Amino acid sequence: MKRLAVVVALAVGGVAHAQPLSGALAPFASPLPEAVPAEGACEGLDPFLEATRDARLLGLGEPTHGTAEVVRLKHCAIQRLVEDGRVRHLVFEMSVGEGADFDDYVAGRRDDLEAILDGIPLWMFKAESFADLLRWLRGHNASAADPVRVYGMEAQYADRSARHALAALRAHDPALADRLGQAFGPERVASDTASAPAFAYLYAPVSDATYAAYQTLFLDLRSAFDGRRDELVAAGGEEAFRRARRHVAALGQFTALALLEDPRAQAQLRDYVMAVNVAGVVAEAGEGERVVVWGHNEHVWKREGNGGYDVLGRQLARWYGAGYYAVGFDFGSGAYRAPAQDGWIHSVGPPEPGSFTAALADAGAPDLFLDLRGALQTDGGSDALDPSFTVRASAGGYVPMRNGERVYDQTITLGDRYDGLFFVATSTPTIPV
Repeated sequence: MKRLAVVVALAVGGVAHAQPLSGALAPFASPLPEAVPAEGACEGLDPFLEATRDARLLGLGEPTHGTAEVVRLKHCAIQRLVEDGRVRHLVFEMSVGEGADFDDYVAGRRDDLEAILDGIPLWMFKAESFADLLRWLRGHNASAADPVRVYGMEAQYADRSARHALAALRAHDPALADRLGQAFGPERVASDTASAPAFAYLYAPVSDATYAAYQTLFLDLRSAFDGRRDELVAAGGEEAFRRARRHVAALGQFTALALLEDPRAQAQLRDYVMAVNVAGVVAEAGEGERVVVWGHNEHVWKREGNGGYDVLGRQLARWYGAGYYAVGFDFGSGAYRAPAQDGWIHSVGPPEPGSFTAALADAGAPDLFLDLRGALQTDGGSDALDPSFTVRASAGGYVPMRNGERVYDQTITLGDRYDGLFFVATSTPTIPV
């Protein structure tokens, strides 16, 4: 297999200036052909599959929420993992209720993908490249003995979980479900294809009346489901009960987040909620099953976040140890999609000379995978990854600014944050559905 001349690190002032030379990391870098998923061209990923073979949990990051090449590459990685029979559980950085709607689509219980996408508030998933992944999963599941499941892990809003939980209760006790729904307020419940008219969102003011309504619904539904668990399981099965109970928990998670006023406390609890929900999927999947987690780089990495709190990946690494493998993504230059006052499409110039990103761009292949965990197990690789490096890491669902200038780079240590790193040379904006 072709290998690349990658980097040696020359530390200057505590920050390494990476040079495109043969070094200790070269044996752990593998070139990738262009990722064209669903067209049979997901080749070149064998080193990635081998590096992650023993991982029970695989975190797939992204440097922006709007780079088409990253979404396609993650699609390819998932496609290969699924085709090899290694993964059947996918958890996305979306609400628990949205995850259930997409699960209904890939399972064939719903046919209206475009309507689901059109109605969700999360702009980053309203992209053709993400829709292609969902269509591929649906096609795979149509003939699969063990179909792939889709989950959400967020609780920034819970109007769709209110719909799912009330619908599950209505199937067994219509009168109670109607009474609880009316008391909660029908305007606070999402429809099948749209957010609730009175949409409650963590990062917008949540009134006392709205908070009280969510808290009351959560407590009443928890009592209804837990108090008659045996009856509900006997009537609808264990899987249906677990699915409904997951939405009840999401309502409680939203109320806990909405109660906090300190942004740092909210951020910490938000990532803890995501970690708890991922752990629930892992437990439900059972021994020997593997789970993929899809989120931003700074959610999946294994160190504290920029605000100094324990992010999702750090908590998963603490809980699962070496069973969690975190993959970061970097890119060279181009453009990406994200909302900002001056529009949606934002251009990024060449990487800073001497940065790790620049070294990867000069490594001899447009795109590549770097097995950092493997490199860290060698003396030379460990030394090479010890200093801090500058990479692309801070252009997610927003356009970060510093002193009036957009910021696209971040200086971090790599080896203690990621176990692997994908690099794509060119970023192009995702295309809205």
